[in-house]
Amino acid sequence: MNPFTQSFQSALRGATRLNSRARFAAERLEGRSIALDMPDARWLIVFANADVEVLEDDDATADATVRGSMPAVFAELGGFGSEAARLGDLELIDDFITSFRPNFDPKDVLTDLQDATRVGVAAVQSAFEGLRGVSPSAPPVDRDDEIRELKATIERLNKRIEQLEQQ
Repeated sequence: MNPFTQSFQSALRGATRLNSRARFAAERLEGRSIALDMPDARWLIVFANADVEVLEDDDATADATVRGSMPAVFAELGGFGSEAARLGDLELIDDFITSFRPNFDPKDVLTDLQDATRVGVAAVQSAFEGLRGVSPSAPPVDRDDEIRELKATIERLNKRIEQLEQQ
């Protein structure tokens, strides 16, 4: 088995172990198969023993086929739509896509990034306030450069938050 096929099979098998949707799909789709028909390769995804196997250059008849260039086929399997053709049992392909697609929403990633940026801004502001509130009994320390640097960092982070919120 070539390394790319092996990696694809490992990713699918990993999904069945880490993702309950994929695990239940592998059980539910027992005995079914999907052919990936690409110009330079034909793979057969076989559901057996509550697991997934990817066979290379297998001419066996599949329940469904996704046909097109490799990028188009994988875009289709990722649920992103493409120019790949879907043949046979279209519900099987939809079930596979829904069950094995990575489980995240890009909007959630953006929200997490915005939250992390806000925490970073708050930390920088807190550090800035701490520098300004140095004890009067402490020997004087010139912190003007540090303060300017922290203010510039706060300004950059605030601009980045505004950019992210506009997306």
